[in-house]
Amino acid sequence: MGDFRLKFFELGTKDRYTKGHKIMGYNNSHSLKRSGKGGYKGKINALYFFKNAQEKSERQVFDSLDALLS
Repeated sequence: MGDFRLKFFELGTKDRYTKGHKIMGYNNSHSLKRSGKGGYKGKINALYFFKNAQEKSERQVFDSLDALLS
């Protein structure tokens, strides 16, 4: 796939959430303290349109070859 974004439509994504709003400081040396709650941003369902198109065209090619040979 030429464009890296196409894989998200082909394979789908998991549920996506944000971590929160503005960074207010640090809880400890490993985590940030944020204001607000995280939000749900949705998910992309897998469409498999490249896979389906490839299978359809492959069938059509083999069918036309079979017709030509017989």
